[in-house]
Amino acid sequence: QALDETLSLRVRSLLARPVWESDAFLLMAHHVIARAGDFASAYNGALAGYRREKKVRSPMRPMPDLAALDDCVELPFWLDDLQTGARIRPSAFTSGDGYVICLVNGETFYFDPSADGWESARKLSAWLHQHHLRLAPRAVVLTMFMRLLVVDQFIHGIGGGQYDQITDRILA
Repeated sequence: QALDETLSLRVRSLLARPVWESDAFLLMAHHVIARAGDFASAYNGALAGYRREKKVRSPMRPMPDLAALDDCVELPFWLDDLQTGARIRPSAFTSGDGYVICLVNGETFYFDPSADGWESARKLSAWLHQHHLRLAPRAVVLTMFMRLLVVDQFIHGIGGGQYDQITDRILA
């Protein structure tokens, strides 16, 4: 921060937790999860195209595909248990026209693709708070959220340029 100031740069740092609990982030998360199969197809397709173009042979580079089965899709989020500190990679299961997340205790949340986004974000927030949970983005979703909804310039650390290229492909 001191170095930035000597260069006449003003950089604001914020804690991430309030961002992941915001209506804007939860609106985007609901939108992605309600269309989990379509999102996984776009995500995996973007990765396949990137790997082909860059001649990357490892399916784990620059990141693994999202697992997608007929009735279950791995989500591009972390699900944090705020009581235990545990973090899992959640999956969503098909349910009607949308998807559902199921907790170990049997509690579920339904992601309806036709529901009002802002209302869905508020309901998701209440459900997460009730169960002491937080959704946090994995790399590409973090890039999408920051680039689309938060800042006019987003600079990654080392390797982040790959995320930008893959994000561009997903958004296209």
